[in-house]
Amino acid sequence: MRQTADDIEADVARIAGKVTPDKPANTTDRSGETVSTEPFTSRRDKFVANLRARVDAMGKALDAVDTKGARATEVEDVRARVKKLGDDVDRLSRASADDWWDVTKTRVTEYVDRVDRSVERLDDNKR
Repeated sequence: MRQTADDIEADVARIAGKVTPDKPANTTDRSGETVSTEPFTSRRDKFVANLRARVDAMGKALDAVDTKGARATEVEDVRARVKKLGDDVDRLSRASADDWWDVTKTRVTEYVDRVDRSVERLDDNKR
């Protein structure tokens, strides 16, 4: 999900300029690796809060974009991706440790299906 947020954020930045969400502080060990000794719900809540801040910042950045034509279509596509990511973050905010994998697996499956549909559209060379 972090990679998806990074990808979407790059598209938003390309369209709307710099995106600057609030970032929570990280706990690191001596090697600089992020560590956590917190229970699942605390880690989940921090993860969700971080992604929610990013999604909100992306939405605000896109709200400031005023465009027409093909570029407007691109903005709406990116806006839909931001909304989908926000919906997924909301779903994760309610996930228990036992169903975290199922929520994540569903998200990955939906992403792969979306990519497959995009490839099929590119491969549709009817004349």
